[in-house]
Amino acid sequence: MKIPYGIHDYKAIKSKDYLYVDKTKYIEELESIGEYIVFLRPRRFGKSLFTSMLYYYYDIKNADLFDSLFNDTYIGKNKTKEANSYYILKFDFSGIPTEKEIIKEQFAFSVRMNLRECINRYNLDIKIDEKLTEASSILKDFLTQFQSQTDKQIYLLIDEYDHFANDVLTSDEVLFKQMLGKDGFVRKFYEVFKTYSGSVIGRMFITGVTPITLDSLTSGFNNVRNFAKEEILNEMIGFTEQEVQKIIEELNIDRTHLDVLKENYNGYLFNKNSNTKIYNSNMVLYYLDSMVLYNRPPDNLVDSNIVSDYKKITKMFDLYKSTEDKKEIINDIVSDNLIETEIIDKFSLEMEFNRKHFLSLLYYLGLLTIESAYSTKVNLRIPNYIIKGVYFEYYFYYLNEIMGTNLDISKVESAIDKLSINNEVIKFKELIEDLLNKLSNRDYIKFDEKYVKLLIMSYFILSNIYLVKSEYEVEEGYIDIALLPNNVYNANNYFIFEIKYISKSDFTENLLNQKREEAIEQINRYAKSKELQEIQNLRKYIIIVVGDECKIIEEI
Repeated sequence: MKIPYGIHDYKAIKSKDYLYVDKTKYIEELESIGEYIVFLRPRRFGKSLFTSMLYYYYDIKNADLFDSLFNDTYIGKNKTKEANSYYILKFDFSGIPTEKEIIKEQFAFSVRMNLRECINRYNLDIKIDEKLTEASSILKDFLTQFQSQTDKQIYLLIDEYDHFANDVLTSDEVLFKQMLGKDGFVRKFYEVFKTYSGSVIGRMFITGVTPITLDSLTSGFNNVRNFAKEEILNEMIGFTEQEVQKIIEELNIDRTHLDVLKENYNGYLFNKNSNTKIYNSNMVLYYLDSMVLYNRPPDNLVDSNIVSDYKKITKMFDLYKSTEDKKEIINDIVSDNLIETEIIDKFSLEMEFNRKHFLSLLYYLGLLTIESAYSTKVNLRIPNYIIKGVYFEYYFYYLNEIMGTNLDISKVESAIDKLSINNEVIKFKELIEDLLNKLSNRDYIKFDEKYVKLLIMSYFILSNIYLVKSEYEVEEGYIDIALLPNNVYNANNYFIFEIKYISKSDFTENLLNQKREEAIEQINRYAKSKELQEIQNLRKYIIIVVGDECKIIEEI
């Protein structure tokens, strides 16, 4: 069985014997809950494939292919009345250039090209006036002519409706507001759909990531409803654990790999009343593709395309202007604390972007997920280890760029390699002191043990060698930092660290010795854990920082 990593065309997957996890039962759900649906999920989560599946199911021109495409699926055995009864008009706005000088023209060009594809596919007698330059006018011209030619309706599919708009938002807020404001060309485009809904446009399914653009869209087309948090749709995109287990069994892959998938790609919850957490399906397929092709995990647990996405995502952090509160939020997140908030459904351009908006944005981007809920509020936390790495990379570059510390990632990698391979601690000690020294006279960080631990963790997580755990629970207590096997990379040495901090003003030799004895007692007690005793070459270190000096770094 072939793994369809990077393949988003439903027909190609079904006709070429690729693995397919059946999500067709949600066709029934969508038909029952509404005609004009917006569905939001994080980037690269399987939305495009689902949209493609809808395309082939509803396309009037694919009626003769229904059995070959759907015979072994849920919907093949439970076909609805609306199957193969629509003309499909599909837009994909993910590749539009966002330079200010050309974006309006390029948006109109993209609209025109998608309309031409529809005209050619169905051999429609429609000629769009070439003199029209506004996307809204081009669309209106098409729909008017379509309405005069047939009594059939259109199923409108828009994939990644906000992709280019979000790119604009991170670089030019003024342009974003112009595009989506009252007379903006994007808003006017969506207003056209409102005019033709119910007559020409029978159904609509729109995918995207955040609702930031949605307020402007629905102002022009208020029939649209955001179903992102609907309980019955929690599992519609992505894989459940049961689905992942079944895939592992079908591929005859050792079940130990399920632990890796769960640690790194699972943990998403999109409805506060649901108990089923979701795996990022694209990331699971990325991992399994390597297992099928090479019988080993991929060299990196997150592929370069998604790394690029995450780097773009962190630019959206700048929307929240309260730097001090934002820093505290990030610190709480990387410390694995629960973050309480109310998730915002709409982001008005006229409203101030506040704490609730920022936390809601992190939820929609997939950088936080629901852990628990009460009343109208939820507790959010990081969904999995891969996303924790995103935060720590942001944290590292936040220190590097915002605070002007000029940290060299190659030095970090070299120091961690020496520690991992040869148990050489000198370079690592210098690395800690270099950062602490650069930050010691600044007001950005109020040093204590927690911040020292976060700084050290950022180094280890960036290295990708270990599964890095903070406040790792064992029978005898909580380890400050544990560097454990991640079942992907083999290291010569594994580590547990107990960290103590003393401010310069509190420092005495007696206090230093007291902290040292405490740390030794604690780390020896933790090491008695049965779980840790099973790890070969596990080394125990205590680290005691005084001000900006790593006073003691000692193997016990």
